[in-house]
Amino acid sequence: MGAFHGGGRIVVARPRRGRRRLRVTLYEPSGLGGVCHYTYQLAQALARQECEVTLITTEAYELAHLPRRFRVRYLFKPSLLKRLFSAIFRLGRPPRRLPDGQEAATKPRRPVPAWIGALRTRLLQTRMALELSVRRADVVHLQSVRWGREPFFVRLLGWLRIPVLYTAHELRGHEGEESPEPVGLGAISETVSRIIVHAQRTRDELLGLFSVNPGKVEVVPHGSYDFFFPEGRISKEDARARLGFPAGRPTILFFGLIKRYKGLEYLVEAFGRIEERVPDAVLAIVGNVFRGDPVGYAGYSRLMEEVSHRPNVLRVPGYVPVGKVGLYFSAADLVVLPYTGASQSGVLLGAFAAGRPVVVTDTGGLPEIVKNGRTGFVVPPRDPEALAGAIVAVLENPEMAETMGQDAARLADTLYSWDRIAARTVELYGSVLSDRRRRATRRLSTSDGPEELH
Repeated sequence: MGAFHGGGRIVVARPRRGRRRLRVTLYEPSGLGGVCHYTYQLAQALARQECEVTLITTEAYELAHLPRRFRVRYLFKPSLLKRLFSAIFRLGRPPRRLPDGQEAATKPRRPVPAWIGALRTRLLQTRMALELSVRRADVVHLQSVRWGREPFFVRLLGWLRIPVLYTAHELRGHEGEESPEPVGLGAISETVSRIIVHAQRTRDELLGLFSVNPGKVEVVPHGSYDFFFPEGRISKEDARARLGFPAGRPTILFFGLIKRYKGLEYLVEAFGRIEERVPDAVLAIVGNVFRGDPVGYAGYSRLMEEVSHRPNVLRVPGYVPVGKVGLYFSAADLVVLPYTGASQSGVLLGAFAAGRPVVVTDTGGLPEIVKNGRTGFVVPPRDPEALAGAIVAVLENPEMAETMGQDAARLADTLYSWDRIAARTVELYGSVLSDRRRRATRRLSTSDGPEELH
């Protein structure tokens, strides 16, 4: 088990003269997908706020190629010595010769016993926490957790007197996902200094689910995914030409990993009604079907097989690399989120960053972001008729759609800008550190005070 390893191109902002930068460690172990993208943008913005930022993530970090203002430490990456011995061992092994026409059978790997995996994780987390203590990290900010593993890490950081904040992107798992009971977040909430959520409704739900001190829970909006557009917004015509999408046809976009809670079946049903009103409309479904839910995977795979034969449906399977995500949002006339349950969505902020109106359902924090009738429409979940009506209203009125998109882009650039969100996050870090100093002062004053008479 190797130590943390860094990599990539780093440009570190210099602090103002005579002022030590706040040392912030962001912990995001997945290294892939929406929360990974969120963490990258937060880290960049915190660095612009003159923080010294380190990201702890996996060695398969998908954004390692991007320029950055922060450092990266990789989890579970073998040390140089271990990799050298492995290479020597492979070189010394004679090649296996097989008769012509035969192929070597791949030997299946033995599954690692759960207790070994848990022990390895705890040892690594102990080493990580000690290194953070030696490096004098001011705060550790968890962005995602692998349930059942992080409570130990959080308690360990607490023993080392390192404050921990946790951004709860979701409060609990969705239908069909292997996820913890709500008590998992409860175990972390007892130890962390602050819990950040992205909407007031999510805060209310969290306080209803867990016995958490309300003073610990803060609302910080989800930031705009402007890093999908490193050279500025892309015109609809250019995006469609580069993707091979049909030009001049009203296009509806559903984007992201297909899971049960995203309600794609309601959009597919609504699209039948939409075609009657807008015959040249196109529905683009971009993303893989989630394999971690066998029942959902079977059902949505059948649904995708059925709709892919329809002439007005564009089915784009696969994981979209970061460099192409902005093209899909830009190619659409509007983005639809027919979700049945969600705390917040990066897809929504990606649409705003592209300057596209949206149609969303009234679930979680989505209606707090979407100004109904101004940046899009909010409809009840599981209601194909209402969904179709809102979508048709946008497609039949291009001028209104253009105005909505402009309002969405304005919000992305102001209210949901990362510099604004990072400034608010730094305020929370400062509040946590002030609380810590007050408690330390109180302990000192109590220990140094006069003895009580008994």
